[in-house]
Order: sequence, then C-alpha cells, then structure tokens
Amino acid sequence: MIFASALFIGHNIVRLETVNSTNDYALKLLTDENPADGTVVTAVQQTQGRGQYGSTWASQAAHNLTLSIILRPKQLPIQRQFALSMVTALAVRSLCQSYHVEAKIKWPNDIYIKRKKTAGILIQNGIMKQQISSSVIGIGLNVNQTDFDPSLPNPTSLSLETGQTYDLEVIQKELLEHFERFYLDLLAASYEVLREQYLVALFQKDVVRSYQRQDGGIFNGIIRSVTIQGKLCMEVDDQIEEIDLKDIKYII
Repeated sequence: MIFASALFIGHNIVRLETVNSTNDYALKLLTDENPADGTVVTAVQQTQGRGQYGSTWASQAAHNLTLSIILRPKQLPIQRQFALSMVTALAVRSLCQSYHVEAKIKWPNDIYIKRKKTAGILIQNGIMKQQISSSVIGIGLNVNQTDFDPSLPNPTSLSLETGQTYDLEVIQKELLEHFERFYLDLLAASYEVLREQYLVALFQKDVVRSYQRQDGGIFNGIIRSVTIQGKLCMEVDDQIEEIDLKDIKYII
C-alpha cells in the first residue's frame, strides 16, 4: 500500500447544514458543474440519507459523519468497479482500527463492530465506454450517536463502543486520509492487493453461519472468499457457490 499525506481527496469540501442526501447533491454537482476530482460533500444533517437497495440511512444531526466523495477514476473498467467498494470499506475499517476499535467488513461494504453495524456505504457510478467515468462514494459513519431508533436491528457507534466523544472534523480529516491511501492502490491497478486486505477483514469468514436465500430458505454456509468482481464465494454442502448481491441475507 502507498502511504502519503492527502494529495487531493477532500482538498475541496462543500459543507452543508442540511441536505436531503449528500449523494444526491454530489450527483447534481457532477451534472451542473465541474467539481474537482476528490471533492467532498458533507452535511451536519441529512434528512433522506440512502443506503443500498433503496434502504434508508438515519443519522442524528451533528453527531455522525455523512459525506460523499466525488471521483473520476481513470481507466477503471466496469468489471473492476467492486474495487471502489473495497477501497471505501477498507478505509472506514482502517479509521476504526486506528482508534483501537476492532471492525470487520460485512460483504459487500457495511462496517461491523462485533455484530453491530456502525457504517454504511452507497456507491453510484457513471459509466462511459465500458469504464467508470465518475463515482459518488457515500459514507455514513456513526460516531457520537448513542441513542438509536429501536426499530433499527443492530446499530452501534464509535462512542458506544469506546465511551468517548470524538471531534467530527478530526474524524472526517482522518477518514479522507485513510480513503486516499487505499484509493492510490486502485489507481495503481493493485486490485489483488486490495482484495487480499479485504478478505482479511471480512465478517464471518471461514466460520459456519446461517443465511437466508431470496426464497426464504435457511441454510448453513461458510464464507471463503470474494471474487475481484465482488461475488461472494461461499461453501455450501462441500461445494463453492458464487453469490450475487441480494441473493442472500445474513442472520445476525
């Protein structure tokens, strides 16, 4: 991995008090203006934060990080777009680890502390000529929030895990530095380096756990690997299955 001071990620930051979604705002910036590569949109309050597959991301105002990073990856083929998920998940995990909080990546890119979710990631890519022409990387990280909606299944935060309160400006700066370190590996096409680190951090890897298929069926499986395209490789009944996104549900 290349380690360096931040070169361009976050050098241009759009700070908002309230926005419906930082990803939506960033996507509009891409349409209406010409934001610099590495521009970050951050908000004190996000009223309609979104997660994967149409889910919502609820966040208490002024307690957590809600931000989006605008990227223009050069020569990243669509077959390698999962590398953006690996970069982002590894960056958030690395930030947690730097505060002595053991975190894992729940495939494809949720961040778990023990068996509770502390961060979600939403990536929206623009495609041109079979390559990723632009990417908006949305990150929601629970930092200082300690009270959550009881309907949420398993939330946690850095503060709940450590008993400390954090400076959000400092956390944001450090997160962007972690992100850039991994992103430089992507720009160098070091996909296998990223995948190896991702596998080390993978939640529930190499242990028998119960999962649910789309049809509702429950089965036992063992996560063994992830392909460079992002498919989950799971051992089921002594056979390896390659599983696409949304094909299974974790039973936490």
